[in-house]
Amino acid sequence: MKMYITIFLVLTAVTSGINSLSFVNNVTVPSDVLSELFLEEIRQNPNKVYEPNFFLVNYGEYDSQKCLFSLREIIKRYPSHEVAPFFDSWGNVPAGISTGNEYDLGNYDQCVKFSISLKDLAGDIKQQYCFASLPIKKEIPGESTVSFWNFGEVINVGICVPATCSPELLTSIFKESTKTSYGGALSKISVGHCTDGKNTPLTGDEIAGLSVLGVLTGLMILSSAYELYVDYYQKKPNTVLLAFSVFTNGKRLFAISTKRSRNSIDCLTGLRVLSTIWIMNHHSYTNIFGGPVLNTMDLSAWFYSWEFMPIYNASISVDTFFVIGGILVAWMGFKELDKTNGKINPIMNIVHRYFRLTPVLAAGLVLAYSVNRIDYTGPLKDVFLAMNDCTSGKWWPNLLYIQNYYTSTFSACYAEAWYLSIDFQLYALSPLILVPMWKWGKKFAPVL
Repeated sequence: MKMYITIFLVLTAVTSGINSLSFVNNVTVPSDVLSELFLEEIRQNPNKVYEPNFFLVNYGEYDSQKCLFSLREIIKRYPSHEVAPFFDSWGNVPAGISTGNEYDLGNYDQCVKFSISLKDLAGDIKQQYCFASLPIKKEIPGESTVSFWNFGEVINVGICVPATCSPELLTSIFKESTKTSYGGALSKISVGHCTDGKNTPLTGDEIAGLSVLGVLTGLMILSSAYELYVDYYQKKPNTVLLAFSVFTNGKRLFAISTKRSRNSIDCLTGLRVLSTIWIMNHHSYTNIFGGPVLNTMDLSAWFYSWEFMPIYNASISVDTFFVIGGILVAWMGFKELDKTNGKINPIMNIVHRYFRLTPVLAAGLVLAYSVNRIDYTGPLKDVFLAMNDCTSGKWWPNLLYIQNYYTSTFSACYAEAWYLSIDFQLYALSPLILVPMWKWGKKFAPVL
């Protein structure tokens, strides 16, 4: 029995040693190399001033002198249980870099929830979570080119450091600790995306938006309660007071009629459903690439396979909504022109459409960013919020329906609303085509 236990322990030691090695920039390094080099740098240089000197001044919540003092006090007590949450929260150089794994997140919750209490120091050392990012060569072993989505260019390791440390100072420490190690393969490391796990205060725009939603929610509750009251006591309701009722509006919203109407085109509904499913299928696949994926390099072959083509090219399915919109605008527009003998008021039509679309869009903006910013947590919070960055008044191009001209899709507030901007612009321009076509018919065709 003792022999089997001995063999098991030997095999465990050997395999753990193999698994603790990573291949970075053509150099094999221990997976815990970053934490070890960082620790050794602070331990061997207790009085070192890191350049440039402006890193040692206070700005914002950072204080470089307190940062270095906290780091040195923590390392003095290593490996005591007092400082265990600090080192235990660090990630390692990720395994599977050759297949495109870019992340080792460490333990985010442990890092931001625990502060280190040292008996002989006044106050606790609060911690923050950051990413240590290291550029790596694009030529991954076994791959001749980078994948279609340009994965495998940077590896990101979660680190836990005192909350008084600035990303610039941490970057300087890392560069000092890695510049002569492993042939400089780790020397281009940088630190960023630091968070202490707390939500930043709401802006005035967000407070105003949430206040409006709160008022509307209150009206819905009061209106719904009023409808329950009049139904229970069988009284005649006031239609104005039922305007926000969930029950009245819900019946209208979910009403299904089997009668065919002369004012509807049923086949367009089916086309809309199929296109919506196609788009949802596209986003359900592509959105996962915003976060950690273990085998991104293996996706290269799939990206160029015929199976992936319907998923990747689902963007063309959005064109069907433009076709549907164009058919309906032309159909309803010609009917209106027939009734008014060619006279329409394009300004009133634009105003009517604006007030039909904008309230729902505004509510979507508030929910998509403000509520998510409060609700989101985790190491990649900043990454996902950056996809819908509505800070600094970036929301107003959406409400004016000029988002597609004002910002790029990838840096826009509520990027998904790009379609509404284009749809609104085409609707506003539609009279320039509909009126001449109604008046001159085929004679206007060469102009188109």
